[in-house]
Amino acid sequence: ADVQKPRAEVRNQKAAEIRKQKAAEIRKLKSEIRKLKAEIQKLKAEIQKHQARVNKQKAEFEYYEAEIEYYEAKLQILEDEAE
Repeated sequence: ADVQKPRAEVRNQKAAEIRKQKAAEIRKLKSEIRKLKAEIQKLKAEIQKHQARVNKQKAEFEYYEAEIEYYEAKLQILEDEAE
């Protein structure tokens, strides 16, 4: 029984060391995940900012497009009256 005890202790020590290593790996991976999630949030905010700018430009474009159509119609009326 005395001979097997040291083997069991060695086995337990190895198991404890492996658990310790795995726990350290898990902490490292969780930290990496937190960093990536923060980066994703930052990128999402940037996308929203650009999307807002695009929407504003689209609205301006549609406004000027409507204005052009208005003046083209007005010009057509004036040309028709001149004939």
